[in-house]
Amino acid sequence: MLISDRRSFEFVCKLISYRLTGVQFSGLNTFHRPSTGVEQCVVIVGLHTVPYISSDVLSVSLQRQDHVSNTHAIRTEMLSESAACVSGKELYVSGAGWSKNETWKWESVFGWAQCVDMNTGRRRHSAAFVNTTSMYVLGGFDGEGQSTLDSVEQYNTVTNKWTTVGQLTLAAHSAACVVYKMSIYVYGGMGQNGKILDRVQVFDTATELCTELTQRLPPPERLLRAVMWDKSVILIGEDTCLIFDLEQQTFRQRDQFAAGIGHFGLVLENQRVFIIGGGTLQIDADEQETWTWSDEVKSVAVMDIINNQTTANWLHHATLPQPAVVHAFASMTLTRT
Repeated sequence: MLISDRRSFEFVCKLISYRLTGVQFSGLNTFHRPSTGVEQCVVIVGLHTVPYISSDVLSVSLQRQDHVSNTHAIRTEMLSESAACVSGKELYVSGAGWSKNETWKWESVFGWAQCVDMNTGRRRHSAAFVNTTSMYVLGGFDGEGQSTLDSVEQYNTVTNKWTTVGQLTLAAHSAACVVYKMSIYVYGGMGQNGKILDRVQVFDTATELCTELTQRLPPPERLLRAVMWDKSVILIGEDTCLIFDLEQQTFRQRDQFAAGIGHFGLVLENQRVFIIGGGTLQIDADEQETWTWSDEVKSVAVMDIINNQTTANWLHHATLPQPAVVHAFASMTLTRT
């Protein structure tokens, strides 16, 4: 019956694609019914109130307002700007520990387990799963923060092994990334000598080669966050919001949806974009640094961004236990508590 109806068949194909990739599309509602006993959450590993970062792990329900709970604290020092990504029921953190090279796996039932270390310690790197067993980390600082990296490493969840598989065209840290088909798109970041980049780099995991798109970011950007929606990428930073069409390779400006803050978490669930925490840094005339942090979790309808609504209607969703910047975070399905 489904195959005979073209619209139904296309919808089911999109559902299968969402199940495999996590990429949402117009008309899809992803929240689970309460009766299923599970819900969508964003898991945050470590709240960072500069210069201190905790080992706490928080679960923020994306379905229920103001429902934030503590779960198993990670069993290592969180001294760096690590990264997190999810494969199925497992969350992986890369760049933890004193040497910024530790890898940890978390499951809600079993808690934390340490995996083999990365070949090169790094922080402020990009991380993503391309399939259920292959996690990639790209660029970042080295462990001491002295140089910017161009190396790309792959972690195999079955063999528990890291392998250096290639390199970026340009070394970069503080870049956003998404996965589309078999490629990882890396947006902007900061390169060597503190230069902010306007490049879009594409690392093909099949050929293990990196290229650059001719289309560049409208302004050079660092510390962007990215989420996938249909065949587009939504990129949000402190002062900008962009939509990148992956097929046409074009940008559209939506700066009224800029976060107004940096170092925040960003996820997309049930057709809403969520911003989690964040912080801003001010430097006065005497070169004294002052951080201002946020404890708010807020959301806006993704279609407001797509349709270029004049006013950004951000709605309060939850409050973190304390104001903090957020680095290692990912959305996943957890047992409802």
